[in-house]
Amino acid sequence: MGKRAVYKMTAAVILACLTMSLAGCADQLSEEDKSGDRLKIVCTVFPEYDWVRQILGEHAEDAELTLLMKNGADLHSYQPTVWDIRKIAEADLFLYVGGESDFWVEAALANTRKPDRITLNLMEILGDAVRQEEHLEGMQCLLEADHEESGHGEAEYDEHVWLSLSNAQMVCTRIKEALCSLDEENRTIYEKNAAAYEEKLRNLDEEYKKAVRQS
Repeated sequence: MGKRAVYKMTAAVILACLTMSLAGCADQLSEEDKSGDRLKIVCTVFPEYDWVRQILGEHAEDAELTLLMKNGADLHSYQPTVWDIRKIAEADLFLYVGGESDFWVEAALANTRKPDRITLNLMEILGDAVRQEEHLEGMQCLLEADHEESGHGEAEYDEHVWLSLSNAQMVCTRIKEALCSLDEENRTIYEKNAAAYEEKLRNLDEEYKKAVRQS
């Protein structure tokens, strides 16, 4: 069994233990946790968190917005804690990248069922816009080892989807739609904030493309 398979198996066992711990504590949530109409939003990485803040605008302080991967945590080696799983269980809106590094998410969602929770998978949203990984010369041995472990040579996709400004615009549109669905009362504000932010992203994208053409 390859190193990657061992890592995933170990992480899966840890996740199973975490979700069982969460289930055991579910009935002990405080009244403070159960009360209030604040939107509960959980993001795995900072770009998601920042996009949500931009669209919430003046209502950012009214929502319970949680960022899981803080202080330079690595997307590729991140493992959720009991606290993380609990936050996901309570979330009205959960955003994650959706690449290979997020293999733990499926089990977390399956074990924290909430019928009205909205989940946004960035790589699903972007579809064909997600780029395949570009491997540098000298990485062939590592790639061959990975393929041997997995038993096939499937294409690998770049999980750093937030590096594209056009990708950011697409995701922000979906975030706006999710927020409007969850909080119809403030739909006009979310639509206005999203339109203004997406315009900034478009302008930045045009400036970047212009600079590339002139270089």
